[in-house]
Amino acid sequence: AFLRFDVTPSATTSLTIRADGAWTQRGGAGKSGPSYPTIGTESLSSQLGLQVSGSAYLKGFVTDFRSYLQRSTASTSPYVDLPTGSVRVGVEREDGASGLTSLRFGGGSAGGNERASTKWETKNEISWIATDSRHRVKFGQSVAFERSSTSQESDLFGTFTYESLDDLRANRPATYTRTLAARERNTNSVSAALWVGDEWRAAPGLRLQYGLRLDAARPTTTPDHNPEIEELFGLRTDRVPRDIGYSPRLGFAWSPGAAAFASAVPRRGGGGRGAA
Repeated sequence: AFLRFDVTPSATTSLTIRADGAWTQRGGAGKSGPSYPTIGTESLSSQLGLQVSGSAYLKGFVTDFRSYLQRSTASTSPYVDLPTGSVRVGVEREDGASGLTSLRFGGGSAGGNERASTKWETKNEISWIATDSRHRVKFGQSVAFERSSTSQESDLFGTFTYESLDDLRANRPATYTRTLAARERNTNSVSAALWVGDEWRAAPGLRLQYGLRLDAARPTTTPDHNPEIEELFGLRTDRVPRDIGYSPRLGFAWSPGAAAFASAVPRRGGGGRGAA
C-alpha cells in the first residue's frame, strides 16, 4: 500500500507526506520429510512507514528536511499447540528398495517466534548559495534511533520419539526433549552525524567538492556483567565502546567542452578517509 500527499504553500516551499505499508502471510512452513499437515507453521509479517520531507528557499539559503519512521513485525506460530511426535517406520521406494524413515506428527516444534523493530531517522541540511552561484556551502546533521526485540520459543511443548509403531501404540517413547524457556533479546542503538562542505565552480566545466563529516554511534543496551569472562580475558562485558570517527572528503567533476556544449559527459574523481 502506498499513499502520498504533496503541499506547495509557495513557489519556494514544498512539503511531502508519504505513507507505505506491506503485509504478508504464509503457511505450511517447517514441514520436511514424511509428516502430517499439523506439523506446519504459519508466519505473518508487516511493515509500516511514514515519511515527512520538505524544502524551502529564503534569501540565498536552501533547507532540506526529511524524517522517516518505520515499524516492522514478524511472527511464526504452529498450527496446533501440541507436542511433536516422531516414529520410525519402514518405507518402500520406487526402485523396490526398502528402508527406514521418521514420520512426524502432532504440533510443530518451531514454537512461537516474534520479532519487532522500530527505526526513526531525521536528516536536515542547510545550503548557502553565493550570489554568483560559484559556491554552495552545505551544513547538515542527522540522528537515527533503532530498537529491536526478538523472542524465540523452540520446542516449547516437547518432542517424543518412538522406535516403532508398537512403541507408539503402547505409548513407550525412547526419548523426550523440551525447551523450558523462551530466548529473548532486546537491543537499542543511536547514531548521529554532522557534516560541512562546499561545492565550488572553480572554472567553466570544473567543479570541486570538499568537506568534513563526523559520525558517532553507540548501542544504548548494556549487557550484563560476566565475571568469568573478566577473569579469563580481563574484559568487562558491561562496558560498551563508543564509535566516533571523522572523514574528510575531496572530489571533482570536469566536463571538457562544457562551456560550449551543456550536454558534455563529466569526468569524476575523488577520495577521502573512512570513519574509524
